[in-house]
Amino acid sequence: MGWFSKSPNAMREKALRGAPAGPLRDYLSVPLPDPSTPLDELPLLAVDLETTGLDPTRDHVLSVGFVPVDGGEIVLSGARRVIVAADAEVGQSATVHGLTDDDIAAGAALVVAIEAVL
Repeated sequence: MGWFSKSPNAMREKALRGAPAGPLRDYLSVPLPDPSTPLDELPLLAVDLETTGLDPTRDHVLSVGFVPVDGGEIVLSGARRVIVAADAEVGQSATVHGLTDDDIAAGAALVVAIEAVL
């Protein structure tokens, strides 16, 4: 049975069974909205990642930014960015995102960024 042949609720239940106590479990515990709910009635979260490159097997997450979207309205007061301490040099990717090695050295653990998003 492939990934898309399972219902979202079944996949969520399976992930919930394996999730330890914490933000991920809390997130997974919230029921999914009814599929017929209009998009402009759903609370959404726009998420942006800055990385050292495009290869997920080699490159590192450097920052996670996010902003809530509520009823089609962007809620700038809820926007946040967490700079992530990475065991890597920023290198040429700094020309894209503007983060420096000093920024990354002062960053938070990746789990802190994930908790903030969840």
